[in-house]
Parts: sequence; structure tokens; C-alpha cells
Amino acid sequence: MESQRVMAVVPPDAPAAARIARSASLVVTSRYHPAVFAVPAGVTTIGIPVDDYTSVKLTGALENFGQHGILPVTDLLAGDGPALLARVWDARDATATAGRIIADTQRAATAAWWDRVAEVFRPSS
Repeated sequence: MESQRVMAVVPPDAPAAARIARSASLVVTSRYHPAVFAVPAGVTTIGIPVDDYTSVKLTGALENFGQHGILPVTDLLAGDGPALLARVWDARDATATAGRIIADTQRAATAAWWDRVAEVFRPSS
């Protein structure tokens, strides 16, 4: 599906999926990977989990970057989607800024962690 406002895509590969998610204004997904590609780039994301397992994954992916756009299917069917969309869309500028700051901080922490791991495996003289 594609229009001036909505694009639904099955990307050919992971790099293309990441590019699409990171360049979006808003990502709405029931899948984990579009969320983990989008949120570190500061893209406002709504996760629609279809089961408990996906709920845990999507909640973690969003909350690790300060987002709270989880919409369980039951809430979607109850008509709660428009209110959530309005809330996350209104906060999109703050979400983008916070997401990028958190991503930068996490990248630095991850680099430091792997430096420590590498040091453990470094042969001693």
C-alpha cells in the first residue's frame, strides 16, 4: 500500500528495511525489527503486539529509547488507536531528540563494554 501519507513495504533485505524505518516520520508495526531500526533514529513508533512474546519484545525495544507507543490488539480493536497516535505524534520532536541522545549514550556504553570484553581475552605478556 502506498499513498502520499502511508507506505507499506516488504523490504528486500535488512539494510533496506533499516533505511526505510530510519527515514520514516512514523513507524506502525507488529514486528520487532522495524521498531529496533526506527527508535534509535528517533522515529516515533507504535508497536502493535499480537501476542505476549511480541509484547515483551516491542515494549523493550520502545521503552529502551523512551517511547511508550504500545497498542495491544485488544486496545486497537476497542478504538484506542487514534488517541495513542495523537499522543505520540504530538510528542514526536521530543521523542526524536531523546531517542538520538539515548542511542549515542548506548553506543558509547556498548563500545566501552566490548573494549572491556576484548581486554579479558587479550593475551598477557
